[in-house]
Amino acid sequence: MKSGVMKHLLILALLLMLQIWVFPMVHFWSITPFIYLYALIIWPAQWSVYANLFLAFVAGLILDFSLDTPGMHSMSFTLVSYFRLPLLRWLSSKEDIAEPGEKSMGFLSFWKYAVLLILIHHTCFFLLESFAFFSLPTLLFRIFASSLATLILCFFLERFRR
Repeated sequence: MKSGVMKHLLILALLLMLQIWVFPMVHFWSITPFIYLYALIIWPAQWSVYANLFLAFVAGLILDFSLDTPGMHSMSFTLVSYFRLPLLRWLSSKEDIAEPGEKSMGFLSFWKYAVLLILIHHTCFFLLESFAFFSLPTLLFRIFASSLATLILCFFLERFRR
């Protein structure tokens, strides 16, 4: 169990470093990939709900301090952490999934789960960032295009994880 926790904390730390040092420089037409979401997507299901929420909040806080985004990452990442287990139980056909992934859940179930979590995160994040509905087409473009970019990166990470 301890080695599994350390492995996932290391993955989270590496993805946070990538998000802080590499991805702020990656912008194409206001598309921003959030690679650190992959760590939350693959967190083991048996972890405590409170540990999940706390870890998501702390990770979001690290990003907020590093990227000068006042509470946006903390709120979005914590919200995704809150919805993660109910979505996992709803989309999974198995009783207990030790570690969410294509192998344990199947291709379609896992990617439905990942897409929903990514959309929840990006919707929350970009709504907090814009704090208005003045330019709804731009907001929707940013949500869906950034979600697609994040999903593509998660797809490649999942291939590497196998």
